Amino acid sequence: MPTVFTAREIAESAVEKEMKRRDFYANVTKLSTNPEMTKLFEFLAAEEDRHVATFVKLRDQVPVRQPSALRRQVPPHSPIMSAPKS
Repeated sequence: MPTVFTAREIAESAVEKEMKRRDFYANVTKLSTNPEMTKLFEFLAAEEDRHVATFVKLRDQVPVRQPSALRRQVPPHSPIMSAPKS
């Protein structure tokens, strides 16, 4: 059965992923010997840093604790697991 994540958990995951991307670009910037590529990686790291800030703001607006009923296993046949009807 799939696990249902809280909005806070999803937002925290987004923050972590954006931080990893930012750190990646920052590290590649240090390794780059091509000035044009260095500039590109610096730009990408800055973009990811803006994304981190955005997701942190979103995360911080979500309650830390949500009702335990939201943290449950969802059966595969549940309407929230079904594909949208066309």
